[in-house]
Amino acid sequence: MPRPKRLMLGGLAVIAIGSCVGLAVSTAMTDELSGAGSESREILSVGAPVAAAGRGRIDVEGGMIQIAAQRDGVISAVFVSEGTDVRAGDLLARQDDRAARAALEEARATLAETLARGAVLRVRAAAARRERNRLDRLRRDGAEAVKLFDEAQSRLEEAEADLAVHDAAVRLAQARLATADMEIAQREIRAPVDGRIVRLQARPGSGASTLSVSTLFTLVPNERFIFRVDVEERLMRQVQAGQPVMVTLDSTSEPLSGEVLRIGEILGQRKIDPSDAQQRVDERVVEVVVALSPRNGPRNDQRFLIGQRGLAKFLTVRQLPGDAKPAPNVPQEVRG
Repeated sequence: MPRPKRLMLGGLAVIAIGSCVGLAVSTAMTDELSGAGSESREILSVGAPVAAAGRGRIDVEGGMIQIAAQRDGVISAVFVSEGTDVRAGDLLARQDDRAARAALEEARATLAETLARGAVLRVRAAAARRERNRLDRLRRDGAEAVKLFDEAQSRLEEAEADLAVHDAAVRLAQARLATADMEIAQREIRAPVDGRIVRLQARPGSGASTLSVSTLFTLVPNERFIFRVDVEERLMRQVQAGQPVMVTLDSTSEPLSGEVLRIGEILGQRKIDPSDAQQRVDERVVEVVVALSPRNGPRNDQRFLIGQRGLAKFLTVRQLPGDAKPAPNVPQEVRG
């Protein structure tokens, strides 16, 4: 066979082998992306290098607060509505407290009566003390004076005992007054922290139970917003605290920036996301909490909605040339 023809056949063979290898690699990458689901396809669309990704939801640091009543009773008045911003200690609602107020008035009257009785007892004790002191100077005159002194001493001790009982009765009446006052305070539902009322279930006339706790208000505290992400177990090593994160919510294309706040220490089953039809529920995941940066621009006054879902992409941090650390200054050996 002539040399040119052999060279041509060799070149065609090399091209055929290269095509087969490229087709095999392309098929393997396609199969890998298909197994990874929609998240892997979204990762490839990011310009910055991505170490890991996972779906998650908006939450607030510490979670929402379910406010309930401290006493069984019927709601008599509600002072806020959904969307109201409240401060810690603001009155949200009040239960029917007529019985508690009647008990409070009774406790006040009992305390006033006890204090008035104490004035009489103190007068008697002072008179008994003066009589005892007078007879103490006369008891050296004879046996009769000694007898009278002993009787005066007994009356003084009895009066002092009555005063001690009275003091205890005063403390008891004061405690009952404080208890009655607390009963009224516990029938007032107040905001535990600063925040916003996002759900209201209290209505005048509705009942509140402490056995099966009735949630009357749901409050979102004025804490920073976070994004809770489910990261697959195989990607855990790609995530670390302080790592930059880009979050894209399903409801908007505006990207949000943040950083890894903390990484959970418990592996569990992935929570079902009804918005992702290709989600794998048999994977074990760890929860990663991302601290979201405040919004900038004209929409910085808008709050996030608790429960908004989206995709979090954990970016790979590349060290820039200017960020390189200088080499340590090693002392040079000096030769004499």
